[in-house]
Amino acid sequence: MKRARLSLLILMATLGLALIVAGTRMIAWREEQDKVEPPVDLPLPMSVNEFTVDTFTVPEDADYLIAISADRTLPRNTLDCMLGIDDPLLDKCEGIQKAVNATWAISTGGRQIASGSSATERVAGWSQRVFRGIGRFSGRRGQSYRLDMKFLSATSPLRSTKPRVRILLLPSNDPDEYGASMRYALAKPGGITFVIVGFLLLAFVALIGAGKARIRA
Repeated sequence: MKRARLSLLILMATLGLALIVAGTRMIAWREEQDKVEPPVDLPLPMSVNEFTVDTFTVPEDADYLIAISADRTLPRNTLDCMLGIDDPLLDKCEGIQKAVNATWAISTGGRQIASGSSATERVAGWSQRVFRGIGRFSGRRGQSYRLDMKFLSATSPLRSTKPRVRILLLPSNDPDEYGASMRYALAKPGGITFVIVGFLLLAFVALIGAGKARIRA
C-alpha cells in the first residue's frame, strides 16, 4: 500500500514537472511568434485611393496576410463596422460608413501572382491594435514583391485610428476556417494552464510529503 502511494506521488510529481516544461515552451513559442516583424508596416494614406508598396521581401516560405490595422480609439462596434469585420455578436452597422473596401494585387518580376478583394477575406484579430485582412498570398523567402491596392470607399473615417497597411505571416499549424492558427491561438492560454496545473500537482505532492513527515515526528 505504501509503495503504491509512493509510486502515485512520484508519478504526480513527474507529471507536474512535465506540464510546467511543456507550458513554458508553449508560452515561449507564442512570444517568439509575436516578435516576428511584418515585411510591410506602413501608414495608410488618407488622401489617395490607390496605394503601392514597390518592393518588399518575406522572411520565409509561407502564406501571408495583407491587412489593415487600426488603433482602438473608437468603440469596438464602430471600428469593426468601419473595417468591415463580420462578427455576429456585434450590433448592426446601420449608419456606420465602411472605410475598408479594397481590391489588391501582388506581383513579382512584373508578373501578377495573386489578386482579390476585401469582400472575400474573413480573418481579423484584436490585440493592442485591431487588424482586418483583405487578402492573402503565398510568398517565397528572398523573392521581391510589389503590392498594389485600390480603395473603393473613403478611408478618411479611420484617420483617428492611425491605420496602417501590414503584411503578416500566417502561422501554418492547423489553420481554421478564418485562416488563424489554432496552435498560435491556444499556445498562451494553454501554456499558462499547463504551468498552473503543474505547480498545483507539485504543491499537492509537497503537502502530502510534509504531512507524512509530521506524522513520523
